[in-house]
Amino acid sequence: MIKMSERNTSSIIILLMLLIVSTNVQADQNDLQLKPLFNKLQHANSVREAKLVQAKIMHIWNLSGDESIDRRMGLSDAAMRERSFDKALEIVMTITQEMPKFSEGWNLQATILFFMGKYEESLESVEKTLSLEPRHFGALIGKGDMLVRQGKLKEARSTLQRVMKVYPLHQRVIKRLERIDDAIKTRARRYV
Repeated sequence: MIKMSERNTSSIIILLMLLIVSTNVQADQNDLQLKPLFNKLQHANSVREAKLVQAKIMHIWNLSGDESIDRRMGLSDAAMRERSFDKALEIVMTITQEMPKFSEGWNLQATILFFMGKYEESLESVEKTLSLEPRHFGALIGKGDMLVRQGKLKEARSTLQRVMKVYPLHQRVIKRLERIDDAIKTRARRYV
């Protein structure tokens, strides 16, 4: 009787440990930690504090909850950084097919397509990302950049203002908005 009880106790402890570990590993855009982190990001008192929160958010976004997916995300990202865009795209497309509700898969696909010069396809992947995670500041920044390239300055400004609502201390976005405002004013002067 005692051995049975010890075995049951050991099994329960192992099960609880697995649940704790799996809870920490299975993170994505739906992770419960994100809401308080985005609140901290929105109310950060310094750029340094905001960047620390940004890193935590991005870490959560990058965890799919599936080791195989996470490993392939790393391979795709490495291939992209080595400028092997076809290889990177091939890998990430298997991820978005297997796990279509994983926003970071779509975001990586959008980034790769952007570097390949396939802006329309990239925008489609950005929209998938944003449909799953509307606060995805990286996807919003990418979308803003593509809109600028297309000469759609007011749309780009509107998109980047969405970043400022969730990440008001994002320095690159602040500078981009200033440049876009200058370009809009310059265009307006030309038509006067």
